[in-house]
Amino acid sequence: MSNPGELTPEDTLLSRMKSARRSGVVLKAKLITLRSDLPGVIFLAFEGDDDKIIYGQWIRRIRPALRYEPFPCGGKKEARELRNALRRDLARLGESMFFFVDRDYDDLRGFDGSDGVFMTDTYAVENCLEADPE
Repeated sequence: MSNPGELTPEDTLLSRMKSARRSGVVLKAKLITLRSDLPGVIFLAFEGDDDKIIYGQWIRRIRPALRYEPFPCGGKKEARELRNALRRDLARLGESMFFFVDRDYDDLRGFDGSDGVFMTDTYAVENCLEADPE
């Protein structure tokens, strides 16, 4: 009989399978599918769903006619994995794809090159939002 707090081999495998769903390889496969459905469209990769909302508001104010597809990655680690995989991709899958990440505590550490990557000046994009003065 196992201890109540101890993970079984099945639990460990399940945990690894769940985390693999958001890996750079899985995101790359999703991007391949979207690129085939949306040829010629710019892709903007964000850490998460909330980020695409914030940046979407700013983009509409700056360039309302810009046609792009938001691509949430599920976190900075996942965005970094995808970016690095695309930099090695010989089919140029990463062309017309731009990444938006938070400064966090690690800046752009781990990114293979920073061209096409925008990093906030603050810890998180939410820190750029100003409270309503009224």
